Amino acid sequence: MRIDENLALLRSDPAPQRLAQARLEQAKAAWLGQGPGRPFLRELHAYGEGRALNELPSLLRTVRKGGAARAFVADLTDAILPVLRAQPLGLVPFRHQLTAGHGVMELARSGRAALSLIAYRPAAGAPPATACFTSGERHEVCLRGAAAGRIVGLRTRREGGATLVTRETRLTPDWIGTFDNSRRTKLVDGASHPLVILRLSRDALHPGPAREYRLADGALVHEAAGDRRDSRRELALAVLGSMERRDALPAICEAAGAGPAHVRWEAVRQALAMDSAAGFALLTGLAGDPADELAAPAGVLRNRLLAAHPGLAAVVEDAPCPA
Repeated sequence: MRIDENLALLRSDPAPQRLAQARLEQAKAAWLGQGPGRPFLRELHAYGEGRALNELPSLLRTVRKGGAARAFVADLTDAILPVLRAQPLGLVPFRHQLTAGHGVMELARSGRAALSLIAYRPAAGAPPATACFTSGERHEVCLRGAAAGRIVGLRTRREGGATLVTRETRLTPDWIGTFDNSRRTKLVDGASHPLVILRLSRDALHPGPAREYRLADGALVHEAAGDRRDSRRELALAVLGSMERRDALPAICEAAGAGPAHVRWEAVRQALAMDSAAGFALLTGLAGDPADELAAPAGVLRNRLLAAHPGLAAVVEDAPCPA
């Protein structure tokens, strides 16, 4: 196996890579702080704080005009690529992730707003079979490439799914899309040439859940928390349950009393698994409150448990949840 001499050198002296990375970070900071990126960063901050896009001319022009968007990205590449060529051991100084079909590079983030580049590879696989709706908004402009796509709208929600409306579209340079993420999304079915899109996005002030629906029949196939804090709470409850931390049972029962429905339901599940009597008492309390959004599912689960374990009815009064 041949190892390049520059890589071999790093095994004994990592300083060159640290220097390369420092120079790339300096080029990024100069672009954002003194170069063409400065007005965008200032307006991105205002947008992230809740200002309307129409009040921010630089951002608005960039996501509504293909020529302005390409000029913006050209300024960025002119600042970063020469340094990257001179320092090939450095890493691109932007957050990025790659999947089998596309890559995302976050150019800047401020508050709830982010500006990103998205690249789709040709022949990346079968067309998507599902569509995901989240919260917040995004604005996209195509910089280069070509691809077949679909715009999917969520017309109405129903038990276990939604009614979806799909329209075919062609993604080519200067294509522009504006999306309310809870009602409308875009799918890329297949790029005939590498497709590059500039995206401006803003999270909702109070993010709702992300829901993924099957295109064929609108069935709900996955639901996840839209707020990272809720995801962390849900994960913490699951960890406490898997560790069988009975000393945490009061906190788990308390978590079932307030907050997003999916987090509360996870607390109910963990309470039942940890202490069936206390968990069943908690479930009974939820089922008996008609104003609680969990009353119906709690009632269904309570009846199923009683049918399978009639003895639970006798321990409710003796083992209230210790919250």
